[in-house]
Amino acid sequence: MRALGSAVVSAGPVTTLGEVRQLTEGPGYQPAKSAFPELPASTVAAWCWTRNAALFDSFAALPGGKKVKLASIGGTATPTGAPVIP
Repeated sequence: MRALGSAVVSAGPVTTLGEVRQLTEGPGYQPAKSAFPELPASTVAAWCWTRNAALFDSFAALPGGKKVKLASIGGTATPTGAPVIP
């Protein structure tokens, strides 16, 4: 993913910006609800994770190098897909 470079430890699956905007974490928080309002919901995106010290950071990456940070979690197992935060 060009948007995140060599920091990516997990990428995929492909999704849409509309699904990214609808992502809900915890009790109703939508971290990307207003992400890239100039782009249509059908814009292709991918779930990506990077490693930052003891944390994994989740992003949605879009063509052209755009990205939006979604969440950070601790742990030792590399996460995949959309962040799941109860």
